[in-house]
Amino acid sequence: MPGLLVTGATGAIGSAFLSALARDGEWKGARLVLAGRRPDRALALALERGLDRERVEALPLDLSDAAGVEDFRRGPLRRLAPWKGALFLAGTGLDAPLARHSGDSWDGVWRVNAAGPAALLAGLDREGALEAGASVVLVSSISACWGNAGQAAYAASKGALLDLVQARRASMGARGARLNALLPPLVESPLLSGLSPGARAGLFSRRLLPDPDAASSCAAQALFLLSRRSSFVHAQIWHADSRVSSLPW
Repeated sequence: MPGLLVTGATGAIGSAFLSALARDGEWKGARLVLAGRRPDRALALALERGLDRERVEALPLDLSDAAGVEDFRRGPLRRLAPWKGALFLAGTGLDAPLARHSGDSWDGVWRVNAAGPAALLAGLDREGALEAGASVVLVSSISACWGNAGQAAYAASKGALLDLVQARRASMGARGARLNALLPPLVESPLLSGLSPGARAGLFSRRLLPDPDAASSCAAQALFLLSRRSSFVHAQIWHADSRVSSLPW
């Protein structure tokens, strides 16, 4: 049974994605694999959203642990193939001026946001791992296109995902699979909780079109990119963030 792999399903967008997935007929027969640091919470969310327990599996995966990522790549990622899709939602941020980052703090952000997804994508971009027509979505950030003060590690790691789309687009296309990056809108999350009121106001003021339910609208776009409804979309940077007025092009 072809599967759908989702990392980071316990966040705001992940929770909304599970709700949208439960209503989408295209994925009714697929196996759902939720991988993250809180597999019990991910499984509970999936069941709360109406997904069938018989086709949901929750597995532990800590993207900050390189050895654990490799074990997952050589274990469940291979064992449960072929995959119909993968959505890499998991991410982290540690806002600090570059001069205040230690090597460990920088590497911690990099492993979760870039190195971990890159290793898993390498495991998917091989013979027999993906079914024909499969779709992989990497969740990046508009910060990868224009940086914010104090977000050097976050912006660099999310920017690496955009480069990863370009690096893998030919090999993925040759397998009949698609790879895209999604830039999500501003969503209330722990990543925003540490911002000062002034910084928050500055971020939200850049939106051209405020969204009353940004998590759900982003989840719908992620599901669209994973589905066969977007079979014509490959190697694209998909803007779900209305702050595009601030992009440098």
